[in-house]
Order: sequence, then C-alpha cells, then structure tokens
Amino acid sequence: MIRLDENDYEYLYPHFSPDEIKAIFGDYAHSSRHIYRIYKGMFKLPPMKARKEIEDVAHMCLADGEKSYSENFERTAYMTVLIRKNKIEEVWKKIKQREELNVYRNFDDTTTKDL
Repeated sequence: MIRLDENDYEYLYPHFSPDEIKAIFGDYAHSSRHIYRIYKGMFKLPPMKARKEIEDVAHMCLADGEKSYSENFERTAYMTVLIRKNKIEEVWKKIKQREELNVYRNFDDTTTKDL
C-alpha cells in the first residue's frame, strides 16, 4: 500500500490540517494523530496557526490604498484556494506515480521469479 511520506506532509503544511489530509487522501494518509506528531517534530507552529500567519502576511502584502479591505480579503482567499487546489493535485499525481512504479516493480518481480 502506498502511503504519504514526510515530504508529502511537509509539502502540504500549513495549508492543510492533519484531519483535512486524512479526509482528502484517506488510506493513503497516516492517522491524523500521526501527522500531528510529524508536524510537531518538523515545525514550531501547528498548521492552522501557521496558515493564519501566512494569510495575514499575504493580506498585508496585497493591501494597497486603492482596494478595500473586503477586496483584499477576497484576493487572499482566492490565492489560498488556488494554492490548496494545486497542492492536492500535485500529491495525487505523486500517489499515482508511486502506484504505477509499484505495479511495475511487482510485475518485474513476478516475471523474473519464473526465470
């Protein structure tokens, strides 16, 4: 069975909580508790707090005198949605690649046993 690894979890941090990762990737992901432990060892901030800080900084960077607060908030929210969408797609691509490689390896192992 293919599982997400620490590189995947690092890539998804802080844009997804461990619960979200488990919900999105199902059996490919470890338990939420296990992901929390990985994050605790890798990062100083819990994912939701880190995400909030990133969104606050992005909002300040996008702020300009010509746009209202709500317009800047919408731009930040839109960018966050795009980032999350892209990260999910990338991890699913990696999973599919790993599965294909695993099938190839298994096929190769079974064909060489008969030789």
